[in-house]
Amino acid sequence: MVDQDTKSLVELVASSKRGKSPITIRQHLYHFFNTVGKGVYDLTKEDILRYTRKKIQKKISLNLTLIYLEKLLNLAGREDLADYTKELRRSIRAPSESEVRRDFLEDDELKAFVNLLWKKAKMNSYKAKMQAALFLTILNTGSRVSEVLSLKPTDIVDTPTQMGITVVTKGGKIDFKPIRDRNVIQLLKSIKASPDGRLFPITVRTAENWFKSLLKEAGLPEKRVMRLRVHDLRRTAALLVFQETKDITKVKEWLGHSKVETTMTYLGEGIKRVQALRRLEAAEILSKKLNEAGE
Repeated sequence: MVDQDTKSLVELVASSKRGKSPITIRQHLYHFFNTVGKGVYDLTKEDILRYTRKKIQKKISLNLTLIYLEKLLNLAGREDLADYTKELRRSIRAPSESEVRRDFLEDDELKAFVNLLWKKAKMNSYKAKMQAALFLTILNTGSRVSEVLSLKPTDIVDTPTQMGITVVTKGGKIDFKPIRDRNVIQLLKSIKASPDGRLFPITVRTAENWFKSLLKEAGLPEKRVMRLRVHDLRRTAALLVFQETKDITKVKEWLGHSKVETTMTYLGEGIKRVQALRRLEAAEILSKKLNEAGE
């Protein structure tokens, strides 16, 4: 059990740190203190080092934990341990591109998944319609799952000149996401709002469970189901746009990224595949032209 002094400091860090939700910060810090089995004032350098060695395979999560722990230790007046935590974090090698999990649905997987969603959309089951509407909206707009889960009926735009949804982005900005498929708009409008006003009164965890369940139903092997996440639908949609437009700047604007470099990293291995296909196309064009010239 975490002692009261430590709990109070955890709450201070959770309420003062920007960029991550208080819940996420609490989860990281409570996991640390429950694992080491000590409160903040009994903590030693050896405790922090043992935890780091134990969690070293999960570098991204570990890095966040150490950032929050450093803040907490400074608040507790334990500057020596805070400095040690900072140096320890800096010594951890940043994850390489291959270590960061970035995935997307392959063409056959996407086809099977989308076909299943439209079957669900035609069912009388309210849950099936919600599932179809949720994931088709993510695919058609490239929105984050958290953005779609916050949708209310008033966020659906359906006028003679515009169709789409209005979302609040991760940065807190209000953004309009166009949808060109009227069937998706009609499906969204068929979903009745819950008592709290939302179209999808579920958590992100429930959305993840729905997603994996539907992937299994669509016939994807267990290994792929375990690897894929809901967020990979946003990446899949972005990759489809890039495949068609060959314009990374357009994809950047569509996703709402501030830098092209972010978009290129975000697409990960997918962008390399598209670039390889473009080189192959160029080689085939050149070969054809040279053969014609030699005739």
